[in-house]
Amino acid sequence: MAEPLRILCLHGYTQSGPQFSNKTGALRKALTAALAPRIVELHYPTGPLALRAEDIPGYSAAVAADAPASTLPAANTPVSATTNASTKEELEAYGWWRRQPHPPPSSNSSSATSTYTGLDSTFALLSEAIQQHGPFDGVLGFSQGACLAAMLCSLLDERVRRGEAEVALRREEEEAAARGQEEAFASQRDASTTEFPASFLQENGEAIQRPLKFAVLFAGFKAPGRIWGQVIGVRSLHVLGGLDVVVDEGRSRELIDVFREEGREVLVHPGGHFVPSAKVWTGAVTSFVRRCLDNESKDV
Repeated sequence: MAEPLRILCLHGYTQSGPQFSNKTGALRKALTAALAPRIVELHYPTGPLALRAEDIPGYSAAVAADAPASTLPAANTPVSATTNASTKEELEAYGWWRRQPHPPPSSNSSSATSTYTGLDSTFALLSEAIQQHGPFDGVLGFSQGACLAAMLCSLLDERVRRGEAEVALRREEEEAAARGQEEAFASQRDASTTEFPASFLQENGEAIQRPLKFAVLFAGFKAPGRIWGQVIGVRSLHVLGGLDVVVDEGRSRELIDVFREEGREVLVHPGGHFVPSAKVWTGAVTSFVRRCLDNESKDV
């Protein structure tokens, strides 16, 4: 009997694992039916960062009293003036990191940078999930979770593990120094890179699991940093919302361009910032997964 198909599912900002499981129920049923008799296991970890009211753009105490955290605004919208001390209590809202913006490196530059704080605890949590429930065949993510899913694809890539990305960064730094742009480059480099997480390595230096076979990314965007800009060889399906004002198409296209062109597919649904549950969209995702598995069996 075939091994279960294991998929790691990563929720968006302000959500949780159980909430994301509820929101992807239609997709889970479609995958289970389409791939039977093979067992499909979807695992939904919750991000390690418990969010506070001030972490949630657009949070309103009045609205939050009647709405679950998963329905709260999660874009770069202004924080509501109605947020007060009564909203300081812990929310059922979680994230994988907090974004820390940085000003442009110089007065002559308009390119601001940012870093993601909290990634160490996130990578440690994913490592634990992989060791307890993996190895995983694929990853599925929404919004911030889709960004993290792409990062996971990179971390399981042998080139990144061997440090080839860091070698490329040092080469770029030397070239920038030769052009007299050391200050600007150093600012961008400090704001956009990360060390390879030790939690993703076994004692023998190998990764904690094999590279993923596929990635399904809803409303994804690219993480800042050259290490996350390397070409990813994992087969990918990118699902964008035509009316998404949270993660616009331009940001999603930046992530799409990171994935190998021959192995990526793009779908655009007519809605906003959500995982579409209509049969036409769940069917498209299941067809993509089946093609990935069929191609794998042909390569064996």
